[in-house]
Order: sequence, then C-alpha cells, then structure tokens
Amino acid sequence: MLEDAIHGVTNVWSDTTLGEVRHLMESDKFWCYRSSDAFIKAYGGPYILGQQEDKLKLIKGNPHTPLTDKICRGHNVVYELVHMTKPPAPGFNTLIFGLNLRRSGFHYHQDTIANLKAKNAPLVGKQPVVTTVYYEKPDEDNGKELVLWKPLLNFTPRFKDDSLYNAARGCQTYHGMVHVQRAGLQSHAQHGIFHTPVFEEGKEQPTADPRKGYRVAITARITYPDSDKMLEPYLNTYCRTIGPQGDKTLCLSDE
Repeated sequence: MLEDAIHGVTNVWSDTTLGEVRHLMESDKFWCYRSSDAFIKAYGGPYILGQQEDKLKLIKGNPHTPLTDKICRGHNVVYELVHMTKPPAPGFNTLIFGLNLRRSGFHYHQDTIANLKAKNAPLVGKQPVVTTVYYEKPDEDNGKELVLWKPLLNFTPRFKDDSLYNAARGCQTYHGMVHVQRAGLQSHAQHGIFHTPVFEEGKEQPTADPRKGYRVAITARITYPDSDKMLEPYLNTYCRTIGPQGDKTLCLSDE
C-alpha cells in the first residue's frame, strides 16, 4: 500500500539499549542548542540543516561511542531486513539526535536538494532515512504523534499558520519505533519526517492530549568517509556551525 516508501517497525531495540540511549542523552553537556525548544547532537560525519543557501547550518559530529556505533549498525540491519537490500555504501555511519521539548518539530528533513551543493556535500547520493523515535514518557505519550511522508503534491497545511499538516501517508509513532524510508525515493521531491498530533478526519482538535515529555528523533545518515574534506570548499557558506561538543544537559524527568 505504501509502495515500500515508509514503514513503522516496533520492538527493534531492547529495553537495556533504550536505557543506555537515555543515559547518553542526559549525560553532562550532551545537547547543542538549535532554536526555540529544539536541541541537536551528531555522531560520526557532519550534517547540514536547512533548505536555502543563506540559511544552511553545519552540524559537526562527535566521534562515535560504542553505543552510537551499535545504533548505526542496528539501523543498517533494520533497513536490510525491510527492503531486502543493503543501504548504499558505506552504510549508515552518522547519527543525528534531534530533541523537541514540546512542539511537534521540523516540517521535514531534506536529504539532497538539486543544485544546492553545500547542502549535499557530505551526504552519499540517494540517501535513505532510518529513524528511531524516543519518548521521555512513553507510558503517557506513546502513539500521540504521527510521522508523515511528504511528497510535494499531497502535503498541505491544516491551519493558516502552517503549524500542523495533513499528508496522504503517515503512521503513529511509539517509543523505540523505527521509521524506514528507502534510498532513492522521490529524489526530486521534498520528503522526510514531520511529527504532528493525531487528528481524526475533519476534526480541528487532536484525538489525544498534547505530548507531556520530550521526543527525540535519532536519525541514521550515510556520509562519505572523507565527508569533512568534502565540506572544505563550502565552509564559508554556512551561516552557523553547531557542535560537536554540547553545552547543555537536559534531565527533564524531575522538572
């Protein structure tokens, strides 16, 4: 039904691994401030945020830890099992942790944009997407949001302020769930993940209360082995460089 485009795969990670992820994310000075109530952290290669030449931000990656390396390898396994083919070489080798405290998050994440070389520089072409969704309070917030897939022609704002969206395809998100999108999907189009509250058809209010805790999207990416060198011609292009070291610690459970 979804033409191999998007999948929600649950029960991928053990409780032990998810506990290790939480411990890592709440470690001393883990998060880098991004904007508003959004924070970010990268491991492995660099990643570029933004869709416009004058608004591109460079996210520098920390060296992998044994845990982040395991998460990359796990995402490779999930992708291969779902699509019966390996992801493009060298496989998932970069992780981007994106945290949102309350709001629904980014509208989408763009893999590559035609003629925007500074954006595409570190990324292998025909980039797949594999993301683990992590909730601070899974007992209260499981299933309260949707991951939406955004082709250009069927993804529209629900309200005039563009704060919430409709899309033809989506699946509810749960703690530890993995979203998988195959390589080469609509390479000419904007596509990616947008988390938005669950609505019933025709309703203007969500069917569930707003999410109470934070949500982290841990996205695996594929960067070139020499991605730092690939970036050198474009370093003056980026309006901001974030990381690699964090400057904030978020232990929100006690707040």
